[in-house]
Parts: sequence; C-alpha cells; structure tokens
Amino acid sequence: MWLNKAVVFYAYRASARVRIDRRKTVKQQPGSSAAMEKKEEADVFVETAETEYVHVPGPGEAGAEEPEGGDDDYLSEEEDELEDDAAVVLDDHTDSVYCVAISELAASSVLVVTGGGDDVTMLYALTPSAEDEMNTMSPGTSAPALGSSGEGGGPAAPVVTKIARWSFESLFEIGGFSESISCVAIDSCSSLVAAGALNGNLFVYRVAEKEQVGTAENTSASIEWVRWHPRGPALIAGSEDGMVYMWMVTKQGRGHLEASHIFVGHNAPVTVGDFTPDGHKIVTASQDGSLILWDPKSGAKLAKVEFPFKKVDLDDEEDEDDEDDEDDEDDEDARDAMDEGDDSQIQSGVDDEQTEKESSRDGILCMALHQSLALCGAGDGQLHLVSLETSRLVASMDHAELRSLDDCSVESVLIGGTPLIAISGATDGSIVAWDVGMGGGASGGAVRYQLADAHEGCITKLAWLENQLSFASCGVDGRIKVWAASNGALLLDIKAHNQPILGMDAHVHAQLKRALVVSVSDDCTARVFDLSSMIQV
Repeated sequence: MWLNKAVVFYAYRASARVRIDRRKTVKQQPGSSAAMEKKEEADVFVETAETEYVHVPGPGEAGAEEPEGGDDDYLSEEEDELEDDAAVVLDDHTDSVYCVAISELAASSVLVVTGGGDDVTMLYALTPSAEDEMNTMSPGTSAPALGSSGEGGGPAAPVVTKIARWSFESLFEIGGFSESISCVAIDSCSSLVAAGALNGNLFVYRVAEKEQVGTAENTSASIEWVRWHPRGPALIAGSEDGMVYMWMVTKQGRGHLEASHIFVGHNAPVTVGDFTPDGHKIVTASQDGSLILWDPKSGAKLAKVEFPFKKVDLDDEEDEDDEDDEDDEDDEDARDAMDEGDDSQIQSGVDDEQTEKESSRDGILCMALHQSLALCGAGDGQLHLVSLETSRLVASMDHAELRSLDDCSVESVLIGGTPLIAISGATDGSIVAWDVGMGGGASGGAVRYQLADAHEGCITKLAWLENQLSFASCGVDGRIKVWAASNGALLLDIKAHNQPILGMDAHVHAQLKRALVVSVSDDCTARVFDLSSMIQV
C-alpha cells in the first residue's frame, strides 16, 4: 500500500536531506501493488480522457464544509475511487515518478519529461485533439472572476465547459542511470533535456534528434536539482555534497561534459538553485542556512547571506567572521586547484562531522525568484526575503509561528503578482499568503490570508498559473487545487492521484490558449490536466 511511502516521504518533518535519503533506500519492489496495477494495454499509442471539473466552495463561501476527521485521514489505507479527470495519463514508468517538467514544444504541442524510481526518464509530445466536446458541469457555487474582489456569488447555474481531449506520443526513453532520477529540466527552446540521478550521474539529450549530447559522471554525490540558463545552453546543478556545477552544453556529438565551473561555498547539501531571471547571476541556497550569489562567467562568489534560525544545535559555534574567512580560503584553494586541473584538491563542501552538526539546523528547502528578489523557505517554518541587488535580508516571516506549530517545514514557495505577494505551503497542509510589496521591512510582510486546511497532510508543490492570477497546489493527499492568488478563493479541486503527489509543473501554451498542470505520483503515473475551461488564459 502507498501508506508506507507516504510516511517515508512526507509525514515526517520533510527536510531535503531526508527526502533524498529516503528515495535512495525505499525502492518499490517488483510485484508491488502500484507496479501490478499498471495497465496491460502498453501498446496503446494514443490515450484520451474526458475532463470534468467541479467548483468547490472556498473559505467563507456559501456551502463551504468544514473538514472532518483527524490530520491522518490522508493516510487511510482504503483508497477512494479515482475519477478520471486527466486529459492524458502517462503510465510507462514501473516505479514511483519523482519529478516532472513541461514546456512548449511547438505551435500546437507541449513537451513533458518525467523521471522515476525505475531509473528511467521519459519524454512525451502532447497534442490537443481537433475537436472538443461540450459538457455541462454540476451546479455549485459560482467561482469569483480572477482579478475581481473574489467574493463568491452563491448557488450558480450549471456551467457549460469544454471537455479537453489530448493525445500523446512517447518520444523516447533515457536509461543508463542505474539509480532513481531525482530531477529533470527542459531548456528555454525545448531543444535540450537534462536529467540528474541519485548516484550523481547527469545526462543531456537533444529532443529533435533523440540523441545524447553528453554525460557528467564526475559528481561525487546525488544531484538535487538542475536548471538551464533562461536564454542559453548553460546548465547548473546542485549536489548533496555542497557543490554546485556548471556546464556549457555545445552542439557537438556525444561525449563527457566537462564542468566549466565548480562553485564551492556551501557546507551542506545545496537544496535549491537557479539563474536569476536576467541570467546574469546564479543563486543557490543550502541546508546549511545560507544563500550565495555567484558570477556564472568567472565562477566567483559575489555575496553570501546567512539566515537566522529559531533552533540551533551546534556543539561550539565559532565566530562568524572566522568562519567567513575560512570559507573564503577554502573557496580560493578549490578554484586554484580546478584551474590547475588537479581534481584531487577539490574537496566536497561537506564532511561527516559537519553534516551531522548542520543537519540539526533547519536549512533552506525551497526557493522562488522574482526580478531582483529571492524568497527562501526553511525547515524551521520561516521564510526569508533577500534583495539580490544589495545581497541583504529584507524581510522574514514565520509560517510555523502563525500556525502555532513547533514543528512545521515550509516545502514550497511562490513570489509574484500585483501587488507583490509571497505564498508558502507547509507540512501541516496549510498555505499562507503574505503582502511583501511596499514597506515590508525587516519585520516581515503582513498576512494577506491563510488557508488552514488547504490539503490533508503535507503540501509538496506550489506552481503559478496564468500570469500569476492564480496558483496550483498539490500534496500527499493526491489532490490538485487551484486558488485565486488575490484572496485565496478555491477555484478547482481535482482528485488527481490515489497516492501522494511527489512533483508538479504548470505551463500555459500561448498559441493554443491552454493552461496545463502535470503531476507525478507514487502510483507510477504522470497525469496532465487541462484547466483552460475554468481559468482565464
């Protein structure tokens, strides 16, 4: 049953280190229930499904019901019957699917990339059918128009919507990892795909030619994340040993990818990272509680921000100035060794004793960038807003304290919208939105709204939709929900999976005017949902 995996992945206080370690040790055995439930029709080339979405009354709306049962209801071993709401179900994986990415492939199609515990990455091309059918949805409470005040309108007449029908083509499969796939990424042109694994291997493939561009197998620890430059072939990845790697992916044939830079500065797993929106800097954050700005051209460390923590359990804290001096010396030695070609002198940023100490500090687990701001979510329930222009901490908010919880981890964050808001999702299933636009100050942003029971159990991912007017959330309860960003009104509630959702991504295809959300789960499937009939595109 999926109960055990739900506990393993997210029922505990979910730190990035715990999640990645669990993936290494908990592998679905052949013949398990999830694997045996896979459809036998493996030779089906095109799969379609009707899509029906029902609006659920949100907080404060007429007809809203209070949740029943305890916090552990989502761990019930009796699975509810899953409604077939997905536009497409991708079920080629034979083990849990951990990661997913979606991007525009052409004028009339999208690219979906998935990675799973079966050590395989799959690539799909999705295309909408030429004809849509009309469907009359069940009566409910009218959803507020996005961008309005958000107040629901009471009982509504049946809503006539389109049934989205999509077909898919399995492009190709990337194997050879010999370990679970931890992360995937698609470049800005949808021409290159990168996939990283728990054994430190990273593969890059060209989509159109269906051929391998190169591999990087010189990393000494699991790959935590991969990101492409917003406009070029530069690829960065963070690893469990505290190192960050950067490769320039050329158009040559197969070969070994040599890192153009190895960034040394973190003292614990580098849990998140990305290029700034303009591509001029790299931002990384770690379980050691630090954020570092890097120069992608020179590889130099531009600035380092240390976040305050509510709980610190270190044997003997050294003077911060001494630590900074030692870090700078180590970084310089490592760069000198790399320039001289002496890989043996490039040491991991993490040693066993240091890792044991630092793991007691609730480090950074998630990050979102917006223009010149970085929003980080931490394992101790705090959020930290950093100016990338001044490299200073400008605001801190406390999700856990607001929820009156001692043990609450922020698992996913968003920042954007007009006016500017920050959104955090946590292990207790709650979502909080904060006003961080004008005058937030060091004291933190004001609470805009909080959704106490957004999900039953841990929230695993948040994602923006349609110009940041709304956002989607998912969790271990197997549900995807869509909320109005301005006021937290619930717009959609989809029973997506019968097992925990482990990853999610969203994309709006401008030419097709289709808003898509794709989720991956412990049930060995990826499911694509077309939300175009319910939100403005």
